[in-house]
Amino acid sequence: MKTLRVAATLPALLLSFSALAEEQTRQTGDFQGISVGGGLKARVTVGPTSVRLSGDPQALEHVQTEVEDGTLVVRSKRGPWKGSSRITLTISSPQMTRVEATGGAAVEAEATATPTFTIESSGGSTVSVSGLDSARVEVDASGGTNVTLKGRADLLAAEASGGCQVYGEALSLKALEAEASGGSEVRANPTERVTAEASGGSTVQVDSQPAQRHVSTSGGSKVRFPRP
Repeated sequence: MKTLRVAATLPALLLSFSALAEEQTRQTGDFQGISVGGGLKARVTVGPTSVRLSGDPQALEHVQTEVEDGTLVVRSKRGPWKGSSRITLTISSPQMTRVEATGGAAVEAEATATPTFTIESSGGSTVSVSGLDSARVEVDASGGTNVTLKGRADLLAAEASGGCQVYGEALSLKALEAEASGGSEVRANPTERVTAEASGGSTVQVDSQPAQRHVSTSGGSKVRFPRP
């Protein structure tokens, strides 16, 4: 009998949880960049301007969305909290040229063509950007974050510190300027030039054979190239 009662109760509980979910559309101005914090997760696509949130109604009350200097800033009023995992952000904009993630946030974004695309990631966050098409891609990663890049760029300028990883193997690239410190790792495959500085047990991994190489290492760090 107890088994039957539990089985009968489960559908009702599932319906109850579904009923609790709420979807909101936030009205904002136009933006070309996004900044996400507080452990929130966001999916960013290229399209008409739209900001949608779904999740527990009480959790949604703690999420702020506002445009500051052309950047949509999404954060929780109380910083990272357990309720952030129950929220889904779906965002779109005709232009996307900058992504920032802080405080354990996770952002998956599509880029638009722009002379310079900027990525900042800190505090255990995760950023993945696809569709890059820029003369210059700038990455500043700190505090145990992961950044993944896909697309095309003439130059990748990457700075990674404090146990970060920057994965640029899927970025078609002419030149790399990398600084890695504090146990960080930068991976990329430039075809023409590498300028790399690694310190504090860090690694810069290059799986291509660029003709121009300017390398500096210290503190057990490495800049690796494939054998000819």
